[in-house]
Amino acid sequence: MQDNLKYCLRKKDAVQWLTFPKLNQYPELEHGFTTRHGGVSTGEKTSWNFGKGPDETWVNIFKNYQILAEVLGTEPEKMVRTDQTHTATVLVVGPEHLGMGITRERAYTDVDGLVTACRDITLVTSHADCNALFFYDPKQKVIGLAHSGWRGTLKEISREMVKKMVGELGAREEDILVGIGPALCQDCFEVDEDVAELFYTKNENWKMHSYQRQVEGVNKHYLNLKAILRDTLESEGVPSENIFDMELCSRCHPELFYSYRRQKGLNGNMVSAMRMKPWTEPWTED
Repeated sequence: MQDNLKYCLRKKDAVQWLTFPKLNQYPELEHGFTTRHGGVSTGEKTSWNFGKGPDETWVNIFKNYQILAEVLGTEPEKMVRTDQTHTATVLVVGPEHLGMGITRERAYTDVDGLVTACRDITLVTSHADCNALFFYDPKQKVIGLAHSGWRGTLKEISREMVKKMVGELGAREEDILVGIGPALCQDCFEVDEDVAELFYTKNENWKMHSYQRQVEGVNKHYLNLKAILRDTLESEGVPSENIFDMELCSRCHPELFYSYRRQKGLNGNMVSAMRMKPWTEPWTED
């Protein structure tokens, strides 16, 4: 394992995945953000790919989920995956959802965030440049995962995650920890005027998290989505010191990640995953 103040790169044979040092302090948790290394996919999507496509088969994807399950100490039948469509919709997950999106059909649509207080349920979201948000209240034992691209960030899915954890599962804003996984850095998140204006109209203070420059005679905006996510979370009551970022750009690190922008849509997908161990598994609490 390679340690860093921002992230840990874990390795098991050919498999490589990332974890947050702050979340690693909790023995009841298993979590990770996958890299492109350690799976069975081939071609552009070599090798640990979780995204569908004309050159990918579900057989390979499922085998990659089996590898992920082994890494996390669980099995695909105990996983629950989002049905991501860039919404701010958050689903409270229970035992009735086990396997949905992986081993059986989902009973829900248009869900970009998952939260649960149940043990031994692994939450899964998919990413290929969009922000992965990991949530944990270590006092009330509530976890959550969110897929937050620019649309989800604009719709404030991070705020909805906190509201759902607090309002339905008993978490407290001041106790919630939030980790931000690999995603586009500000220099790589280039947008046109129309998209930038959506953010400035929503919150004029977000202009401070952007800069502009001319690209081939066209004015382009560069937004710091991670800073906007921080602002949103802090305004919902999450302490700034409880928010931490791996500070890794999916586009800038082709050796680790797939990237929709870098590979122009020919990319694979990474996933983020998180579970609380069941009481029957060995772990100790301080």
